[in-house]
Amino acid sequence: MPHTGALEVKSAQALLEAAGATVSVSIHDADGPMLDSPLSEVLRASVTAILEYPGTPDVNITVDAGRMNIHSVSSTIVSAPALQRLSRLKEVLARRGIQLITKHGEDEFTVTATVVGL
Repeated sequence: MPHTGALEVKSAQALLEAAGATVSVSIHDADGPMLDSPLSEVLRASVTAILEYPGTPDVNITVDAGRMNIHSVSSTIVSAPALQRLSRLKEVLARRGIQLITKHGEDEFTVTATVVGL
């Protein structure tokens, strides 16, 4: 069976749920350019950032044509090393035509990756 974008998202969901998170997933374009390998890296880095701190976050993962959004609400904050990893990934993805935006507040963390030009 081929490794599709939908399978990658479902694997992330299972990992987060195993750690106690409440996860909702909405996939509108599972096989489009959004879930090519570079975007799978974004998904993995985001899941790692969420899992680095204890707590039971609520996580929403949305995939549309050309866009992936990961939003986490928790009582804990995302670590500086996790944000640094995402910052380095942002530079790499920009060269591949993918815009990565991270937002973090007191109890929220959002990563949005968009394929530029779609």
